[in-house]
Amino acid sequence: MLKQNSRKPLYVGLAASAGGLEALTILLKNTEKHDSLCIVIAQHLSPDHESLLVNLLARESNFPILTAKNGMSLLSGTAVVIPPGYNGTVSDDKIYLQSTHKHGVPKPSANDLFVSMAETYQERAVGVVLSGTGSDGARGCREIKARDGFVFAQLLNEAKYEGMPKAAIDTGCVDRVLSASQIAYELIRLANYEEISNPPKKAGNELDSLDNILGLLAKQTGVSFFNYKDNTLRRRINRRLLATDTVSWIEYEQYVQEHPYELDNLYQDLLISVTAFFRDESAFNELEKLLRRIIAGKSKG
Repeated sequence: MLKQNSRKPLYVGLAASAGGLEALTILLKNTEKHDSLCIVIAQHLSPDHESLLVNLLARESNFPILTAKNGMSLLSGTAVVIPPGYNGTVSDDKIYLQSTHKHGVPKPSANDLFVSMAETYQERAVGVVLSGTGSDGARGCREIKARDGFVFAQLLNEAKYEGMPKAAIDTGCVDRVLSASQIAYELIRLANYEEISNPPKKAGNELDSLDNILGLLAKQTGVSFFNYKDNTLRRRINRRLLATDTVSWIEYEQYVQEHPYELDNLYQDLLISVTAFFRDESAFNELEKLLRRIIAGKSKG
């Protein structure tokens, strides 16, 4: 079903805190070595003690686990761990470390990592939020989703501490909520796509399926998307095809009929919660000028 040996890497950020070692171990143990996967791990760690995280994870991982160094190149088929006392961001296929000593602030910051991944790798960025306390990573999930990347969260009843995955889920930007081992499978599946942005297979009655999907969506949510911007509509539905491992609108129509909750996921994708509402700045600037002229022409009261 999927093309093998993707030429463009999938860049994955793994975020975890309390209880994260177990979740990370399960995920890495179940992730096959793949030449199109590049993983960066942001596990909250105390900067006051030497970390054994790299050694512990390396025992179970199917690919090399390295400690990140400032300016280090990101290599496919490899995972790097951001060291204690640093935040890590990515750019131009390199990781950059920033020393941080702020008390009470989780580090390394999952948000900083996720945001930089979203800005750099767009639809090939993936955020994974595992066990942990607090809400670190939630803001970064919004950024990844806004740029057509993918977001996964660990099942709350599996996570030792549900704070971080729950905060991610509450953003409405999580594509799938799965066990750590299931997330590993999803990473391999996505990495096998030649192009994440490829359109689905064409079929003669695909437009009928699109109308049917929108009809089901309107019935479940009470919101009609029939007059929604066509390019956005198609792009967002195609994202859901990737997320649900379906290959055409016809197959996706069948999927939503069998899994009605998927319509809520599609609804969230179409009304994506982005970090900046005023993204089309020029249009809003023109609107501001018009409103000021209207207001200036009004008498007091």
